[in-house]
Amino acid sequence: MNKLASIFAVLALSSFSACDAGSLNANGDGGSGGNGDLDPANPPPNPFPDDSFPEDGICGEINAVVDGLTPTVQLLIDQSGSMDNQFGGGDRWRAVYSTLMEDGGVVNQLQSTIRFGLSLFTSDDGNAGGQCPVMTNVNASLDNRAAIDAVFGNAGPQGDTPTGESIDAVVTLLQADANPGRKKISTCNT
Repeated sequence: MNKLASIFAVLALSSFSACDAGSLNANGDGGSGGNGDLDPANPPPNPFPDDSFPEDGICGEINAVVDGLTPTVQLLIDQSGSMDNQFGGGDRWRAVYSTLMEDGGVVNQLQSTIRFGLSLFTSDDGNAGGQCPVMTNVNASLDNRAAIDAVFGNAGPQGDTPTGESIDAVVTLLQADANPGRKKISTCNT
C-alpha cells in the first residue's frame, strides 16, 4: 500500500480528519464513558500526539482496539471545485478516488470487515441562498465497493464546500443507522 493509502487507512479506521481532532482515544473506545462518537458537546481527546506526523514524512503506526462489532464508516468526500487542484501527478479528486477505490485501496481491501458508505458534498451557491448542502449518499453496508463506485466513479468536482452543514447531515444519517457497532465519519475535504 502506498503512503497516501496508508494515511487514508488510518483516517478511515480512526475517523481522524482535517475537520476534527478525531474520535478514538488510545484505548480505541471513543473517550471516557458511553458511546460519545457523535457528541460534539463532549469530544473525546485527540489520539494523535502533536509530533505524530514528523517532518521527515515517515509516519508511525496506530493500533486501535476494536469491540468485536462491525464498524460503520461513512466516507464524507468534498465534491467542491477545489478538488480539481493539482496533487502529485493528478488532481485531488483522482488521488482520493484511487486511494479509496482502486485494487489496493482502502474500501477495496476492507469492505468485508467494515461497513462503508459514501457521502459526496457540495452546494449550489449555498452562501447566497442556494441549496446547502447538496449531498449524494450511498448507505453503509458490507461488501459495498460496487455501490460506492457506481456513484463515486461517475461524479466529479463542482460547486462549493459546505463542510459543517455536510457533517451535520451525515451525523443525522448515522444516527438513523440501526446497525450495531461504532459509527464513524471519515472526511476528505480541502
